[in-house]
Amino acid sequence: MKNKVFIYGLGSIGQRYARLLRSTYGDDIDIFTRRRRNRKELIDPTLQSSRTLDPSGFYKIQEVNELNDLPAAIDLSIIASPIHLHFNDLMEVNNFTNSKRILVEKPLSGMNSKTLTPDEKRALNTLMENEIFIAFQSRYSKLYEHLSLEISKFDRNSIYGYQSWFSENLESMHPYEDYKASHMGNKLQQGDPMSCFSHDIDVLISLMGEAKVVDYFESKKSYLEITTPDIQRITLTIDKYPKIHSQIYFDFIGWPPRRGGEIMLRDGRIVWNWLTQEITTQHKSRGIETYSFASVSRDEMFIEMLTQLLEAEKKSEIKAATLKDALKVNDIIVQSSRLINHEN
Repeated sequence: MKNKVFIYGLGSIGQRYARLLRSTYGDDIDIFTRRRRNRKELIDPTLQSSRTLDPSGFYKIQEVNELNDLPAAIDLSIIASPIHLHFNDLMEVNNFTNSKRILVEKPLSGMNSKTLTPDEKRALNTLMENEIFIAFQSRYSKLYEHLSLEISKFDRNSIYGYQSWFSENLESMHPYEDYKASHMGNKLQQGDPMSCFSHDIDVLISLMGEAKVVDYFESKKSYLEITTPDIQRITLTIDKYPKIHSQIYFDFIGWPPRRGGEIMLRDGRIVWNWLTQEITTQHKSRGIETYSFASVSRDEMFIEMLTQLLEAEKKSEIKAATLKDALKVNDIIVQSSRLINHEN
């Protein structure tokens, strides 16, 4: 029997899911979509676009006008809409489709999201036992797995610092669109560097444990025509590591892109680079050890996630972040919004 997948939104990330599902399963899968903007624009793996090709036809996707037009049972629903729509789309898909599993693009909501009402909080709590996952793709990185292994080799009292950074120029990030029209730099659509790059928050929490924001900084000084900050930085304490000083830095102005991190040890450092997929441990007793995972592509990480979501028999067999994990990340974003201390 064919798997049935529903993709809510067919922008660049929705098309990536469609492309990988079709290339992995061929015609042994039925793909459905509901589109809001209905742009007839195919975005290829290099992020170039063609306005002469329609992604629905190219990937053999069946479009529906309403959720009740979908088949009676869906194996996987993927919410690939802009950030400000994630929460409402999740509730709608959960309530009006018979989806075995749901994958939501990260984060669940952004920096400028409204406070949930008591009824919305109760509705969200009822979903905790459902098979709902969040697409923090770093969970499928071999670098992430090795970083977790390296951290486990050191006593927690010998870890003194954690820093990570995600710096990428918004103007050149997505060649297929005018950055000024993107949700990423739109405050009303819950865009900003921290919300869009929130997988770095998930990495910190999933590797080091629960954290609390003690300082937040934002700034907007670049030429970018956006309504969000172009730089954000959070300082956190981590419950399990009493001596640690931790910071995560995000920006929309850096070129060339820079994404990685560093853990400062009593007698060394662990340094990683997400772009080159390399991790190096420098230690007085162990010397220098470098590992590369560049042979694993980003598409391969996506494919592993999708095949687990479609084929795993048990929820526990799936490495993807859960709704509970997403709420921890969301809580860090909310804490930051309450500590705004920006430069003009």
